[in-house]
Amino acid sequence: MKRIVVGGAGAIGASVAYHLALLGARDVILVDRGHVAGGATAKGMGGVRQQFSTAAEVRLAQASIRFFE
Repeated sequence: MKRIVVGGAGAIGASVAYHLALLGARDVILVDRGHVAGGATAKGMGGVRQQFSTAAEVRLAQASIRFFE
């Protein structure tokens, strides 16, 4: 049996596990010492930045807003 273990359930770890599942990974395990998004992620001020210097970065930021909504 193959397993994928993602260490850290913050924003990055949770995103990696989520995208692996979208790609068809069937046995993804997300592990952390505490709660999901309870470490450094919980302390971040967050937000989706909108000021960028290229059109591609602006489009990515706009798509991010739709994703997070």
